[in-house]
Amino acid sequence: MNGGEAVLDRIDSRRVRLDLANGKTLSLRRDDPQLRHVDHAWSSTVDAAQGMTRDAAIGVPDTGHGRLSGQAALYVEAGRAGV
Repeated sequence: MNGGEAVLDRIDSRRVRLDLANGKTLSLRRDDPQLRHVDHAWSSTVDAAQGMTRDAAIGVPDTGHGRLSGQAALYVEAGRAGV
């Protein structure tokens, strides 16, 4: 699931349990090779965050593509934080 997000629920001696955004749970053996693709979700693009609402967000507007696209991106970034 490229770009998917999950919450790490539990790690025990044999398994890693992830709660997926769609409400399902994924339980993998600790030696499962798929775990090498799991990483921290420190950031997201504005496009990937479409439809999300968060209590707080840090926006980094990039106006390198022209003034109007920068303004539109800022509007979308602010909308993600429920501002």
